[in-house]
Amino acid sequence: MPRKVTSPPDVLPALASSPDIALLAGKEETIKEMFAQGLHWGHRTSRWHPHIKPFLHGSSRNVHVFDLNKTYDYFLRALEYLRDASAQGKNILIVGTRGTEKELVKSMCAELNLPGVWEDWVGGMFTNFKEVSKRIRNFNAMETKQANGELDKYTKKERHEFVKIYTKMRKKWEGIKTLEKLPDVVFLTNINENVLALKEARLMHLPIVAITDSNTDPLLVDYPIPANDDAITSLTFILNKVKESILAGRTAVANALPAGKEK
Repeated sequence: MPRKVTSPPDVLPALASSPDIALLAGKEETIKEMFAQGLHWGHRTSRWHPHIKPFLHGSSRNVHVFDLNKTYDYFLRALEYLRDASAQGKNILIVGTRGTEKELVKSMCAELNLPGVWEDWVGGMFTNFKEVSKRIRNFNAMETKQANGELDKYTKKERHEFVKIYTKMRKKWEGIKTLEKLPDVVFLTNINENVLALKEARLMHLPIVAITDSNTDPLLVDYPIPANDDAITSLTFILNKVKESILAGRTAVANALPAGKEK
């Protein structure tokens, strides 16, 4: 059964250790910025999911338009959750495999030192993680060999074969090479394009935060962000706010530690 999406409270609780960190600017100012970045545009009215109806304002030229007041509320709710998860040291996996967001996700994961999937999803990544862990360890061992110059003792043919295998494995495992257990939270840039990741996360009962465009079912995720998941301007805006929220959680922890100590 789909998980029910609960409405956000009128006043969202602030993180006790970081009351001065604002995840979004004032509502009116943020809505203007969201409008400018195109978060309000959905898909054509013929390509909608009925469960998205509560988040819609209406339509324009046969294209659905989001109610940005609701987008703001749910976006802030999701950002609060991600900030708190980050402050608690939870591992957040970022998934975005389409051409428009691949580089954004890859860059974000590198900057935050988070695991991510920006190439094709590997089936069983969650549901068969025991086997996936073995593959990740094998990849890390190959990467160590290459970094330590151990290939010098290989023949030219052996080096060629090593590089061929390593390149193929790198495409699959580079983004999740630090995963030693299932992630605590999964963030999806698009649930229709990453349907297998969504399915596996739900099967393993992992909390899901996701952008939910007008052609998706928001009831499939725990923290939906009803907004445009196609335009690069919308994706950039959302991912930047997600990044800031994760950093805010880390800052809260750092500020709460005694002087001279690091987490």
